[in-house]
This record gives sequence, structure tokens and C-alpha cells, in this order.
Amino acid sequence: MTTAPPPRLRLAFVGGGPSCTYTMERLAAMVSAHDGPLALDIHVFDRTGRFGDGEVHSADQPKVSFLNRIVGQVAFAADESVTGAGPLLTAGQRPTLLEWCRRRFEETGDPAFDLAAEDWPKRYVHGLALKDQFARYRDMLEAHPGVSVQLRQAEVTDVVDLGTHLRLVSDGAEPLDVDHVLMVTGHSVNDPARTPRQRPWHEFAEQSAARFISSAYPLEAHLSESSVTPGQAVGCVGMGLTTFDVILYLTEGRGGQFVPADGGGLSYVPSGREPRSIVCFSGSGLFTFARPYNAKEVDLATYEHRGRFLTEEAVDRLRKSAGVPVTLGTREQRQLDFESHVFPLVVLEMHHLYYKTLLGADAADELARVSEAAYARAPCLIKSARMCHIRRHRGCPARARTPASAEGRRGADNGPGPLPYVRMRTEGGRATDRCGVSPGGP
Repeated sequence: MTTAPPPRLRLAFVGGGPSCTYTMERLAAMVSAHDGPLALDIHVFDRTGRFGDGEVHSADQPKVSFLNRIVGQVAFAADESVTGAGPLLTAGQRPTLLEWCRRRFEETGDPAFDLAAEDWPKRYVHGLALKDQFARYRDMLEAHPGVSVQLRQAEVTDVVDLGTHLRLVSDGAEPLDVDHVLMVTGHSVNDPARTPRQRPWHEFAEQSAARFISSAYPLEAHLSESSVTPGQAVGCVGMGLTTFDVILYLTEGRGGQFVPADGGGLSYVPSGREPRSIVCFSGSGLFTFARPYNAKEVDLATYEHRGRFLTEEAVDRLRKSAGVPVTLGTREQRQLDFESHVFPLVVLEMHHLYYKTLLGADAADELARVSEAAYARAPCLIKSARMCHIRRHRGCPARARTPASAEGRRGADNGPGPLPYVRMRTEGGRATDRCGVSPGGP
């Protein structure tokens, strides 16, 4: 008597960009570690058909945009430094971006790939590497007996829970039934007419000669010279990384040049094709700071912070004690309120790391010991409506107090909000790293 083949496991990924590439890597590593055939179907949906790089990290985007990380900090696969990653690909199968660029430079001689670990790569270079790695992982998966990978250029418009399985509805294609769906859509754009913050801008543009662009990407489509003409004024809502992309695209991307200036620095030589002005504004009025040097790369064991309060175990405890049962499709789970249940742990973790940096590990351990004891006895922790601290709630003994002296206060401008009161001992007027902690007050 013949045995019926096992049912095939059907997976669907919605979004084919960088996050999908990382997912494909994990699947490729797990499948490669499995002996014998499998029954696995993988379906990847992407509206743009850009599999591996996606739209924002497109390999075909303008060459003026930079990645927001140095090349030595980017990889495409898990390695031995990742706790609980599971099976790993061999070192040759998982090049870092730096290794990929060096190999490509040897092959092509293109100076765009001639990068050192501390250099900032162009984003299109990252896109090329993502496409290459995605194709590599796809080939590895399809080389395993019983595994198929289908790439679908389509936009998923609905996911219907049918109890035993999920049904994906997409434009221009038959519905697809799968067992699991992973949403990796990355950067998304909302309809400005349905977004409270953007609606007034959208309505103003509809009633005037102005044009409202809800998303800058892809730059070449939304900010072309025919749509943003020379002589116009351009306003950028926000002063982060996207604004840098916009500024460079509308200046260097249109033939302008930044040249060394007398006395140092750079001067801009316009091409005449730029907008009349580019006005950038945000709540702080400040551009995003450059990403700092990552000391963890020097000594991961010393510098990497592991959560003491904000842990998976703590969130699981909160789900059991405070979570509200909700039904999602046919599944029931306990839902937490982020502001009331989770955010206090985020703040407590920030306090702990701040005071560990300020006072030293011994002082932070003492603070954590007292806080943990109070937390263990507390029925609930909530965030104050006006201050980011842990306060008394229904008899909770863990109440943050603000030291009476001005020197002891830490506010929004010079550190996190108050932790349980710390009375510092001094020697010769100099604060030591020893402290006395009184959770009840000074």
C-alpha cells in the first residue's frame, strides 16, 4: 500500500524588498540544513516587481542618494553573533556588503564599489547587492528537492482568514490560498485625503496651484524636472534622511556641484535647473544627526545592551496578567495596550541604561535591584499622563520620586525622567559610584 505524500506547506510573503531578502536567507539556511526532500511552496508578491531591492533601495535609483549606514555595518545574513538564529549558511554563502563590494570591484573596476569599512555607500549599490543576494537565496531554495519559489508582480489588496487557511486577494490574479502570510511591505504611503495630518495640505493643493507629494519615492518619478520645474519653491515636511535625498536629487541630481571652498568646506555651483528654493521644516527645526560610531563593533560583550526590564518574559507576563482577550479572525490572543502596559517598561529600561552610563554598572545594578523588587510586588505599572515615569497605581509601592535638589533632577533636556530617588554620597565634594536608594522617598 502506498503512503499519501504529506500536504505541502504554502507560505506567502507580501513585499519583495530588503526584509523579504533577509527572510529568504533564513529559509535558505533552514532548508539547506534539512536532510531529504520537503513539501514547501513559497510565493513572493511585490507590486513593483523589484524582488530583493524593493522600491526605496532600488538598484536603478538616482546615484546621488546614500545609505544611512557605513558599508562595514551591513550584512545580508545571520552569523555567529546572532543569538538563537538557528542554522547558518557557510561564510562563502553570506558575504557582508563590504565583502560583496570588494568582490564586485575586482570584477568590474567600478570605483563605486571601491569602499573601505568606514565609507558610506550609495544606496543603489546596496540595492544591487540585495538583488544579487535575493537571487542567490532563491536558487538555493529551488535547488532543494520539493521546494518551489514563485515570484508574483501584483499588489495584495486583501487577506481573508478562512479558518483552516488564508486567502490572498491581489489585483489582476486569481486568489491564492496559503497556510501562512508574512507582511514585509517596508515603506508605505497612506492616502493623504484620509490622513488627519496630511489632509489639510492635500486639500490646499487641490484648491491652489501648489502640488502636494505625499511620498518622495521613487525620486525620479515624483520629483522629475517636468513635475518640479526650475524656479519653483519646494517645501520638505521633516528634516530627516528623506529630506537629504530630496535636496541632493534636486541639486546634484540636476547637474549642480559641491566644490571645495576657499578656507575649507564646500560651495555649491548651481546648474540653473534647480528649484528656486528648498525650504525644510520640522518640529525641532534640526536636521537628523549623523549616525554615531558603533562601539559595539569593538567589544560586543562589553557594549551591547541586553534588556533587563523590557524582555520577552516580562511582556509575556503582562499578557497573562493584564492582556484583554481579543479575536483576530478565528484566533484568540491577549492584547496589551502599549501606552499603559508596555511603554512603562520601555521608559524603565531607558532609565536603567542612562544611569548605568552616568553612574556606573554597580549603581545601575543597585537601582535595578530595588526597582525589580518593587516591580515584582506591583499589580500594575502605568505611564503618567504628564511625565515619563513609573508611578503608584492601585497601591503599587514602586513610585518614582523627584529629588528635591535641583542638582538631582533629570528632565527632558538633560536626561530621562526620575527613577526611584537616589541619594548620592560624596567624598571631598565629588560624587562616588556608590548610592543609597530609597524607593519611598528621600
